[in-house]
Amino acid sequence: MPEEKQAMFVEEYKRKKKSVGLAYFFLIICLGMPYGYLGKWGLQIVYWLTGAGAILWFLYLLFALPGLVRDYNQDVASQVVRDLKIMG
Repeated sequence: MPEEKQAMFVEEYKRKKKSVGLAYFFLIICLGMPYGYLGKWGLQIVYWLTGAGAILWFLYLLFALPGLVRDYNQDVASQVVRDLKIMG
């Protein structure tokens, strides 16, 4: 990939990627919103409606959140690469 495209990739990726620390902030402080932060609003609504799965879902997320954010960021990177290829 040419240097110009690499710079565009890095800039766009940094703009769209999510932070594990901020995901934990949304989980613990902001009404348990980690799925909303990751753009998964359907799961977020189910999370709220089940009362965080009687707290079990919350405990699961304490350990699974870094992997969920990593997967989200990998999807973002793939999308940015596809967009750059489409642009030429």
